[in-house]
Amino acid sequence: MLDDLTSQGTQEPYRMFTSRAEHRLALREDNADQRLTPVGKKLGLISEQRWSAYIEKTTQLEMLRDKMRNEVPRHNPVWMSFCKDHGISAQEIKSVLDLFSRSQLPLPKLLGICKDFFGTTSENEKQILECIAAEAMYRGYIQKSEEEIGVLARLGGALIPKDINYSDIPGLSRELVEKLKSIQPQTLNQASEIQGMTPAALALIAVVVRKWKKHEDGNDIK
Repeated sequence: MLDDLTSQGTQEPYRMFTSRAEHRLALREDNADQRLTPVGKKLGLISEQRWSAYIEKTTQLEMLRDKMRNEVPRHNPVWMSFCKDHGISAQEIKSVLDLFSRSQLPLPKLLGICKDFFGTTSENEKQILECIAAEAMYRGYIQKSEEEIGVLARLGGALIPKDINYSDIPGLSRELVEKLKSIQPQTLNQASEIQGMTPAALALIAVVVRKWKKHEDGNDIK
């Protein structure tokens, strides 16, 4: 938003969409303190009391995440009963964290089994569990997003083919196609500066650029 308004300006009421946020799967409410507290600390905006609370929560989060990742409760009666009641093969689930990432069960039920299994009861522990659950449930999507970001970082300065036809790229909105045809960006970095450009749309263009470079150079950019 700041970049749009300061470097590009706007000729219409500015609208904020989560789809325009980079890394939006990682920009969640439940992990805001984990993402921003260290930044605030560096800027001198965080009190010692709040910093101590952050350290304590981070330690608890890492300990519980490791426990959920490494715990294989196949012989625990509570776990076996839970799997049986919900039609889950206990032998296929590698860990408690694996259950979160693979199961289609609603979050309250998953949090319930963690409460029964780990004995988590406090509101703080519940918040930590919800954060870990979100990480696990979106893990595949987050990994894919990070891979796309890596490709874009390596391809940012690559030239866009002059004969590219944006209308032939599935998934690009008509509005973006018109802007791309009008502005004719020479690189992906320039395309990323176009008002209304989304990370998803940029990734679509990057696929075309990547294929073109592979054809021209004979080398793929991974």
